[in-house]
Amino acid sequence: MTTSVTETNLRKNTFKTLYEFIEDNKSSSYSLFSAFPQTSSFPCIVINPANISYERLTMSLSTRKPEISVLFDFYDYAKNGKTSIDAEKDKIVAALHATSGSFMDNRGLIFRYLEDESSDEFVEGRNKINYGGFRAHFYLN
Repeated sequence: MTTSVTETNLRKNTFKTLYEFIEDNKSSSYSLFSAFPQTSSFPCIVINPANISYERLTMSLSTRKPEISVLFDFYDYAKNGKTSIDAEKDKIVAALHATSGSFMDNRGLIFRYLEDESSDEFVEGRNKINYGGFRAHFYLN
């Protein structure tokens, strides 16, 4: 069943739609989560909750359709190098560009643009973990 994003289910179905999309396009070695994993499940991608903003654009102060932004976090063991995360980010970005006119539009999202987030490394238990991310921006169709 196709998930459709509307104003009444904006956050819930944005997550579902993006989860389906990433699940279909990620490398098989990557796990997919809605929050940082409680166990060492690396490499992985975390889809964070959608941020919604409404901008007032008209003279009558009416609002336009919401802008939706979602942060995607990518984690992998430092021993695999940051290129592992970069390669996975590139794979997802390429899929977004290639299918945004069909997959997203048919589900109520119009893909606008991406922006890279910072990259970093940290220690989790006994493991050094690399992090990288990007934020995807959409309009409601």
